[in-house]
Amino acid sequence: MNSKIANSITLIFIMIFGLVYWNSAGKLKGSHDDTTLSAAYFPKLLVIVLIILCLISLIQTIRGNSEKINIENLKLIGLTTLFIIIFIASWGYFGYFYINTFLFVFILITMYRLPNKKAKLLIKNAVTSLFITVIIYGVFDLILNFRL
Repeated sequence: MNSKIANSITLIFIMIFGLVYWNSAGKLKGSHDDTTLSAAYFPKLLVIVLIILCLISLIQTIRGNSEKINIENLKLIGLTTLFIIIFIASWGYFGYFYINTFLFVFILITMYRLPNKKAKLLIKNAVTSLFITVIIYGVFDLILNFRL
């Protein structure tokens, strides 16, 4: 893939995300009189700065030299993206965050260590996944009192 094309697509995607953020910031409630700033002021200011910087970077990208980008392990990147989408969808549908997190982390760790298909390694992956899930539970549920 060409670096100009990749950078341009990424910058356009970020600008579209900024416009979506602008739209959602406009829906914030707050005072709308002439003497005070509304709740949407700062988020909209950030969007303006984001879009200006993206436009500057887009101009620099178009004027710059193009290089070929080699993406190794494209299959792993695609599978990881697919598992992230499945994780978010199953969390929204089933609602069991910690079970989904354990399975998600276990699948990713196992997938990235796939050439080593030993039972000992699977147990190590399960323990690592369980440890990460317990840490997430401890931080969010116990310390921050934020139910996921």
